Amino acid sequence: MTQHNDQTPAGVVAQRQAAGSTLSEGETRVLPVLEEQLEIRKVPVETGAVRVRKIVHEENRTVDLTLMQEEVSVTRVPVNKVVMCCIAVYPMA
Repeated sequence: MTQHNDQTPAGVVAQRQAAGSTLSEGETRVLPVLEEQLEIRKVPVETGAVRVRKIVHEENRTVDLTLMQEEVSVTRVPVNKVVMCCIAVYPMA
């Protein structure tokens, strides 16, 4: 005969059925109800790794570049006034 140590309600029923005990009509039995608790948590697990590396290649080249560039934008806006004299233009040094 197999020994059952399962204390769940289904295990108790299996024990009683294995022992040959059956209920007569009108007979009642009390089954113990057990409380089950579950604790759930996350646990970090290392699943792999990544290796990152940087390789620098240097090249010496001669390149013609404009190092300084100036741009001027002039917009003429009429002011509806008469100009009586000329504006002196000064050469830039």
